[in-house]
Order: sequence, then C-alpha cells, then structure tokens
Amino acid sequence: MNKTLFSTAILLASTIGLSSAAQALSPTEAYLAYRKALASADTFADLKPYVDKAKFAKFTAEPEKTQKENLGLMKIFIIEFTTKLEVVSEKIDGNNATLETKYCSENKKGTSTIKLVLQDEKWRTLDEEGKVGLEKCE
Repeated sequence: MNKTLFSTAILLASTIGLSSAAQALSPTEAYLAYRKALASADTFADLKPYVDKAKFAKFTAEPEKTQKENLGLMKIFIIEFTTKLEVVSEKIDGNNATLETKYCSENKKGTSTIKLVLQDEKWRTLDEEGKVGLEKCE
C-alpha cells in the first residue's frame, strides 16, 4: 500500500471514530431518551437499549402479567407523576454517571438521583431514587 493511500485510510478511520463518539449521548440525553421511550413503551423490550443489562434481565424474568403491571407502575411514577423535570447536575466517574434532578409531583417539589452505567458505549439507566417534599411547586 502506498503512503498516500495508507494515510488516507488512517484519516478516514479516525474520522469515523470521532463522528461516532460525537454522536454518543451524554448521560442526561440518554436518561431523557429513556423517559421518552418509557412513555411510549408497550413492553420492557422497548426499553432494552436504555436500561442496564442486568436490570433488563430482571425485568424480563418476571411472568408477562407481572411485567405489564410493573411497566404500568413505572409509567405512572416516572412519567405521569413527574412533571417539570430538570436535570440540575451531571457527574461522570469512569463508566458511571449520576444525575441530580428536580421536578414536580402532584404539585409538590421533588428531587431524584439517577444512576447510569456505560455499557456498549451507551449510557443506560441503572437506578432512580426520588423524594417528594411538602413544598408546593410554583
């Protein structure tokens, strides 16, 4: 292979690598994409690209009826009861990320901590923990 062709191949390979890295979602973007997918999900299979692999395996190990009930509850608590969601901080530590959010739930102020993990070069939701206080939303 001549030098010019080899240089062109190296440049092309590095450009492809950079463009796919640039297209990767941040933890915040990945979590918001998960919420959007959850809102329209018919089954847990619809969430596979967005959740931690072990969490997905746990979801889908349940009987189909239980899966439907759990998915319905997730939609209620994560989507319907959580409005005006705002990510207030994003921290990345290697293959782990933590988001801190604030939101309204039934007109009360709430906060949550979202944990994500990097798997297959994608941020995936691992865990969510929220708290709602007594203070009213504005």
